[in-house]
Amino acid sequence: MFWFLTNQGSKMGGYRMGVHFKAAAGLRPGSQVFLSGLAIGTVDKIEFTPDYTVDVILAVKGSIPALSFLPGSAPAGGYDIPKGSVFRIQAPLTGDSAVVIVPPPPGQAASVGPWAHEVLALDQQPRGQSVASFQDVLAQGGEMLSDLQRRLPSILDGMQSAVANGNALAIHGNQLMQDLSSRVDSLTSTLQSSLDQAGGNIVALTADLRDTTRGNRPKVEALLNRLNRTSISLDQAVESMKQLAGDQQLRGNLTQTTQNISQASASLARMAADAQRIAGNPETQAQLTNTVANLDAVMQKANSLLNAIGGTSSVYGVDAGATPSPVTSSAPGAGRAPQTFPAGGPGAKTFPSTDGRRVTLNKFVKQLVGVEVRLNELDTAPANGFATPILGTNRGPQSDFNLVVLPNASMSVLVGANNLGPGPNGGLTTYNFALLNTISPGLRAGGGVLYSRLGLVSQYKPVGKHGLGFQGALYDPQHPTFDAYGSIPIFEKVSVFGGERDILHSGRRTVFGLQLNF
Repeated sequence: MFWFLTNQGSKMGGYRMGVHFKAAAGLRPGSQVFLSGLAIGTVDKIEFTPDYTVDVILAVKGSIPALSFLPGSAPAGGYDIPKGSVFRIQAPLTGDSAVVIVPPPPGQAASVGPWAHEVLALDQQPRGQSVASFQDVLAQGGEMLSDLQRRLPSILDGMQSAVANGNALAIHGNQLMQDLSSRVDSLTSTLQSSLDQAGGNIVALTADLRDTTRGNRPKVEALLNRLNRTSISLDQAVESMKQLAGDQQLRGNLTQTTQNISQASASLARMAADAQRIAGNPETQAQLTNTVANLDAVMQKANSLLNAIGGTSSVYGVDAGATPSPVTSSAPGAGRAPQTFPAGGPGAKTFPSTDGRRVTLNKFVKQLVGVEVRLNELDTAPANGFATPILGTNRGPQSDFNLVVLPNASMSVLVGANNLGPGPNGGLTTYNFALLNTISPGLRAGGGVLYSRLGLVSQYKPVGKHGLGFQGALYDPQHPTFDAYGSIPIFEKVSVFGGERDILHSGRRTVFGLQLNF
């Protein structure tokens, strides 16, 4: 009773709609209709159309309102099929064919609405999609097999050509790999040989270095010891220079010496001024003129005697018949005409002032002679060193005094004494007399007697007020001695110097001190 009521209620409450298919594909009246997998009706009938397509009429289930409360009942009025749904005929290998309805996505279904609950005209019905049957698949597969059979020879030829090309490519790649392998083997052999040779060279070099180090170890040690002693000596020299610079007595002595030299220069200037004033006296000039005339006569007679001719001269006022001098003297002389000088007026001579004569004389004295005073001290003498006996064994201080005659001329003369007033074990007092030739501005070289021995000397003094000076001396043929100094000016006439004496022997001494130049 329940089945009858629901079935009849569904038929009475449902509706019919048409779907246009190209082919029925095994459908028959009574085939199931599924919507999203749910059976919603059956195929009511199938009709041919004039173009040999089919119009499938679907009977969609529904229920009457009085029976819609029963379980499993269809909606009142039937199931709605949204527009945009896909109608397909599913034809399995076994079983009956069925109509499968695939609805559109939920949002699209709500916007387009359902199909009408009636059979529409053929051109207004939804179009269904016929699924190919197994026979259709076989037929289409047969056509594809036929086409494949026609194309198979060309495909086989292409595959044969591809296989041949692949074989040739493999052969060529094999040859390349063999060539590369042989080259890698050759390169590896060459590299191994080079590495072996380099390893041998490194071993030989290491052995040579080891032998050289062993053979020259005494020399290296001696050099290091010498450098160590030199550094110690330089350190001691610096300390001694600090002590010397801080010695108030030495500073006072230098100041007193400078003052004495300044006083001596002032005395010389006054003497020169006095001599100039005396020479400016007309009577003195007349006497000097007469003296020169007498000396001229004596020289002429001496020349005559040397020539074994007899002494003759021709000096006015001395020899008879001599020509008078164009300038006469006011002082009477034996047989000589009086000499007169203008006492004033436009032709009278004028003389510079005393201050001007002093400046001129100072410049003249500086051009004529220069004075060098040295105060120096030596480091401690080595216990077993062999040094020149000139130096002695104590540290000093020692003082040197030298005059340079014509210091600014191309050829100058060096005269002086070294180590004045030596103390116990203080060496010897020696003397200098040498000629110096100017080679270039500031550079002079020459030779003569140095430290009372034959020797050579070279000096370099910077042309300006600042710069490093140098002096080197090589003397004493029996005991060749070489001294070298460097100097730096600290004031206008005061320089600090330092260096080594008797460098060529083990008893070398480091020397440092101050030098004054006037």
